[in-house]
Amino acid sequence: MYCFNINNFYYFVLLQFVFNSRDPIVIGVIIEAGIVKEGTPICVPSKEFVDLGIVTSIENNHKPVESARKGQEVCIKIEPIPGESPKMFGRHFDEKDYLISKVCFRFFSFFFKFQWAITP
Repeated sequence: MYCFNINNFYYFVLLQFVFNSRDPIVIGVIIEAGIVKEGTPICVPSKEFVDLGIVTSIENNHKPVESARKGQEVCIKIEPIPGESPKMFGRHFDEKDYLISKVCFRFFSFFFKFQWAITP
């Protein structure tokens, strides 16, 4: 999988531990690329980009942090998007799926369309 790091708009995570499987989802992850921050909307690209919710907190060694970078192992809490039904680990995604920022998908769609439009 090719990754482009432009202004840290995206990240991939690898699931390690599941502490709560639904509302809120609390999981341990390894940040594979980019940066994860509080307030980031999360989706699952392998499941038709299903929206999981929004990252509301991040912990590293039982201490709250505002963001996590590539290579860090952290615990994130994902709360459902208001007005949508809560998603569940094991039903909507599992440990084999990568999670990405929803901002990432929109940005890349725009970026690639724009790139091809200006390329001679």
